[in-house]
Amino acid sequence: MTEELLPARRSLVAIGRRLAAAGLAHGTSGNASVRVGDLVLLTPTGARLGGLTEDDIAVVRVADGSPAASGPTATKEQPLHLAAYAARPDAAAVLHTHSPWATAVACLPPDPDGNAELPAFTPYSVMRLGAVPVASYATPGSAELAAGVGPRAAISDVVLLANHGPVALGPDPDAAADLLDELEAAARLTLTLRGSAAVPLPAAEVERLRSRGHRAR
Repeated sequence: MTEELLPARRSLVAIGRRLAAAGLAHGTSGNASVRVGDLVLLTPTGARLGGLTEDDIAVVRVADGSPAASGPTATKEQPLHLAAYAARPDAAAVLHTHSPWATAVACLPPDPDGNAELPAFTPYSVMRLGAVPVASYATPGSAELAAGVGPRAAISDVVLLANHGPVALGPDPDAAADLLDELEAAARLTLTLRGSAAVPLPAAEVERLRSRGHRAR
């Protein structure tokens, strides 16, 4: 284990525990990565995120995904992570979970613009999430799934995979996890109010909030 990669390994262990404790990563679902220069550190295949150790982390080259060190095999969603980094040179962390409320929204048809059905019920979801694009369903771990993520990650820090779950990007794992927290709360509110007389924010207020800077690019 090289000393220079130790902080990144520790950050993945810590974020795995955070996601599990928050109920965003259950069982062996979900995966996470951190980019350090031309390397990407990823959680291993079949991992329980709440029980990771520093020795569990896989290391691959960002350019082609080839192993850069001996050790565990990276998550099968490695192509998704590499596609996100290719689309977003500014991102240093990518998280993917199957959190229940966000995944439930991912099972609904997107709106005509291809975004998730997440009405603007609160100012915080508008400012922090913006419009959340939905990538069409593709088999987990496939090149098709990665191809759907790239263009959407280029325009938003949060992407929903249809019938699958959310992906979040950030400058560090905690920033990406904050977005997953916000998305899960917005999804829960959306489904709780679905079919009710709840009134979303007026369009003018949504535009005003968006002008203050939301997470979508």
